[in-house]
Amino acid sequence: MPSRLVYDEAMSFSRIRLKVQEPELKEGKVETVTTQTAVGTIVRPWGIEGGFAIVYKFRTKSGHIRALRCFSVPASADTQFRYERIGAYFRAHIPQITAGFKYHNKGILVKEQGKSPDQIYPIIEMDWIDGSPLTDTVHELCQQGNRLKLRDIAEQWVKIIDTLRTAHIAHGDLAGANVMVRVDGKLILIDYDGVYIPEFAGLPQLLTGQPDFQHPHVAQRKFDEQMDHFSALVIYTSLIALADQPALWRRYAKISARGGKPEDSNLLFRKEDFEAPDRSPLFQDLERMGNAQVRTMIQALKQACSQSVHDVRFSFALIDPEYQQKQALEELMHAMQAQDDQQILQIWSPLLAQYAPAQRYQSRVQLAQRRILALQVFHQALHTQDLQSIINGYDASQLQASQLITSDERQLLSLAQSFLQAYQQDDESVLIATADTLQKMTNPTKITFTPAQQQRLQLARMRKDARRHIQAAFASKYIEQIANIAPLIQTEPSLTTEERQRASLAVAFLQAYNADDDDAILAACAAIDSSGQRSAFIFTPSQDARISLGHQRQQLLTRFRDALRCRQPARIVAAYHSFLDNSSQITRTEHEQLALARNLVTALQTDEDDSLLIAIIA
Repeated sequence: MPSRLVYDEAMSFSRIRLKVQEPELKEGKVETVTTQTAVGTIVRPWGIEGGFAIVYKFRTKSGHIRALRCFSVPASADTQFRYERIGAYFRAHIPQITAGFKYHNKGILVKEQGKSPDQIYPIIEMDWIDGSPLTDTVHELCQQGNRLKLRDIAEQWVKIIDTLRTAHIAHGDLAGANVMVRVDGKLILIDYDGVYIPEFAGLPQLLTGQPDFQHPHVAQRKFDEQMDHFSALVIYTSLIALADQPALWRRYAKISARGGKPEDSNLLFRKEDFEAPDRSPLFQDLERMGNAQVRTMIQALKQACSQSVHDVRFSFALIDPEYQQKQALEELMHAMQAQDDQQILQIWSPLLAQYAPAQRYQSRVQLAQRRILALQVFHQALHTQDLQSIINGYDASQLQASQLITSDERQLLSLAQSFLQAYQQDDESVLIATADTLQKMTNPTKITFTPAQQQRLQLARMRKDARRHIQAAFASKYIEQIANIAPLIQTEPSLTTEERQRASLAVAFLQAYNADDDDAILAACAAIDSSGQRSAFIFTPSQDARISLGHQRQQLLTRFRDALRCRQPARIVAAYHSFLDNSSQITRTEHEQLALARNLVTALQTDEDDSLLIAIIA
C-alpha cells in the first residue's frame, strides 16, 4: 500500500489525482501545515496517520471542510459492500455518535516509485469533526487536572456503549485514536473498518483492533456484536481512574519530550498489562486506590483478562447497581410515547414493578393492562368471523389509541360497521361494495355472513344486476330493449315516474307491432309523441317502415270508406289500394262492396249485357 509520502504527493495534486467525479471534491484542495526544520520551511498536506489509514483535512470547492481517509493497509474485496451497508445502518440507528461518510471505490491515483502502472485506490469521504482524538483530550484534561470533565467523558462513554448494544452494533476497534472529542465535548466514533452490524452475521472479521485496547486472546474473538466489551471496559476503567487521579497520566503515559504530546494512542493500559495483570504496576496502583468504583472496575478488568474472550462482558451493573432499572425506565418512557402497550407491560415486569422512581407511571401500566385484555377480547371476536361479534368485541374506550391493532384489523372493523349499518338501512349499494371489499381482503380473518345476510346480499346483487340492465336499455334508447326490461322495472323502486312511463310506452308499442295492428301501432306512436319522450326512443328500420305503412293504410282506408259512402262503383274501385289487402281494418261487408263495385265496373267496360245484368242483380 502507498506510504504517507506517496499519499501526500497525490493530495498535493488533488485536482489531477482525485478520480471522484463530484465537482465539490474534484475542484477542492487539501489543507496544509507549515513546519520549520533544520533544512528550512516545509509545507505539507494536513493529515493524521493512524494504524490503518491517513486522514486528510480537505476543503471543498464551496469551502466546506471534509475528511478524506486513505487506506494504508490493503482493503478487502468487500470493503465497499460493507461501507455502503454500514452507512445506511448508522444513519438509521446511531447518527448521534458517528460521522457521515461516503465510500469512493475509484478515489485517488498514486504514483509509487518503481511500480508501474499507476494505481487508483479507494478513499472514504467523511464529515469533518472539529475536535481532537480522545487520547489527546485526556492528555490535556489530565495536564489541567480537570476531574469534572474526565468524569463527564466517562459517563458519555457508558452511554455510547449502551447505544451500540441497543443497536446490535460493535465497532471492532475501540481505541483512543478512534474516538473523537468534538469542541462541544461530545464523543464521536470514527474509523469503521472493523464494524459489525446484524447484516454482517457470518462474514469474516477484517481486523482485531489495536493491541493496547484488546484482550490477550483477541485473535480468537468472534466477529459479532459482543466483540467490543473488553476494549470498552479498558477505556472506561482508564477514564474513571484518571478522573480520580489525573497524575496517573504523567506516570504511565509516554509523552514526547519535544512536543509534549502523547507518543501513543493508549489510555494508561498496554498490551503487557493484560497479558500479566498480577505483575502489572498499573494494575497494582489501581487496586490500591481509595476510589471504590475504580477498585471494582479494575477487578472486573483483571478478571476479564483471564476469561475467555467470548465470555467478557461490559457490566453496566458494576457502574450503577440501578443501571438496568434506569435503562428500563427510559425504555418505558419511549414505549409510553409510542403508545406500545405490549412493550410497556414487558418492560414493567419484573425490573420496574418494585422500582420507586417508576411508580408514578403505575396508572399508565394499568391502562396498558386493560388495553391488552381488551385486545385479547377483540382478537377472540375476530376468530368468530362474525361481523356483529367483531363489533361487540371492540372496546373503543380502551383500544382507540392502541398501537397493537393492525391497520388491517382496523379496516376490518370499519367495514363490519359499514356493512351492518347498510344492512339495517337497506342501503344496497354500500352493502354490496362493503361485502366485496371484505371478501377481497388479504387479512387472515375471513368473514362468514349469516344466512339472512347472504340472502340480503343475493337480493341486492340481483337488484344491482337489474339496475344495470335497465340503465343499459335506457342508454341504448332502442324501444324493443326498453320494452324487454319491463318485468325488471316492477321490482325496482329507485326508478322515476318518467322512467316507468317510458317503459310502459315501449311495451304498448311492441305489443301493437307484434300484433300487426295498424290502429294500435299508430295509437302507441301517438301516445309516445304526446308524452314528450319521443327523443328517448330509437326505432329499427323495420319498425319505422311498419309505422309508415300504418300511416299509409290509415289514409288509404279513409279514402276507400269515403268512396263506399258515395256508392259510386268506379270511385270505390279507384280508391282501393293493394296496401289494404292484408289490412285487418277492412270489414267483410266492405270487402263484399268492393267486389261488387269491381264486377260492375268490369261489366260496364266490356259492354256485356249478361255480365252487367248479373252485376246489377247482385
